[in-house]
Amino acid sequence: MSIITDNIGVAKSVTVDKTNTPLDGRTRCDSVSDFPNIEHPFIGMQIYTVSDGKFWVVKSLKSKLIGAITVADAVIDTYEELKGGSGGGGDYTAGEGVTILDNQISVDMEIISSKEYVDTFIQVTAELIDELNGEEI
Repeated sequence: MSIITDNIGVAKSVTVDKTNTPLDGRTRCDSVSDFPNIEHPFIGMQIYTVSDGKFWVVKSLKSKLIGAITVADAVIDTYEELKGGSGGGGDYTAGEGVTILDNQISVDMEIISSKEYVDTFIQVTAELIDELNGEEI
């Protein structure tokens, strides 16, 4: 795993002086047809498209001829839609093997309620604590 060390230094807080304006204008556009025009994209970048109300994540980049120079990673190559996570009870992936579906959690393809998940988590945690204290349940 590598850590990104290229940072943008800012002497003071960044302040937006206009309503309904993202801090990074590249993260919102009218439609996916605007993606080739996004300057300096990066893998993992999340973009919201106004026309369809969807979020997208950039998966790969490709080279682009700018003037007489071919610039690597200058344009979005592939992207995919991010599902749900809107707070309105949609479906979204919480992590590998875990999916949250309208307030139900699916772990290893078994759907259980949020309460059952929490109860199981508490039970397993209590068992681990007891084992660490030298007791077995």
